[in-house]
Amino acid sequence: MTRIRLAAATLLLVLLSCFALAPAINAQATSLVYGDALTGSISAQTPLGLYTFTGAADDHVTIRVIGITPELNPAISLLSPAQQQLMANDDDPFSPDGLDARITVRLPTDGIYTILVSGSGASLGEYLITLDGRSSDGVNAILPGITAVADFSASAEPQFYAIPGDPAATQMLRLAPDPLGFGFAAEVRRSRRW
Repeated sequence: MTRIRLAAATLLLVLLSCFALAPAINAQATSLVYGDALTGSISAQTPLGLYTFTGAADDHVTIRVIGITPELNPAISLLSPAQQQLMANDDDPFSPDGLDARITVRLPTDGIYTILVSGSGASLGEYLITLDGRSSDGVNAILPGITAVADFSASAEPQFYAIPGDPAATQMLRLAPDPLGFGFAAEVRRSRRW
């Protein structure tokens, strides 16, 4: 019985200290807007980078953290306005060296989102964080049987496409470079609505 009381008291103290620290943590958050790129560092004194941004439901958002110093292998986590984890990542699948982290998500609701940056495996060092986003108004629809052409010129903005889906039907997406041999990367995600 004593062990249970001791464990409950310890848990209560931990929870109370978390609530006491919450205003201090929020006060140290750096505010970002779409298009921002900032540097930061993870150290023994500051093991966590904290950022916030305001997003709207259905915004398409990409958060990328790139390790500047070779010692840092960054990890990121995205929290909803209710402070629930939406996604976490410590490796960018499009990065050849594995020292980047990326999250791409369509935001579920309006509000202030929180980004947590840390060092994977207790690694320390400097990083670059970028936040890119656009509203769903900037998304092009691709209808079945219609060919869409993406612009990969140096001046082109990132491009987003939506494919109206039918969960009861099989669909195929074919991506082909023109000219042949042109390298590109595409990321396909399923909507949360299905």
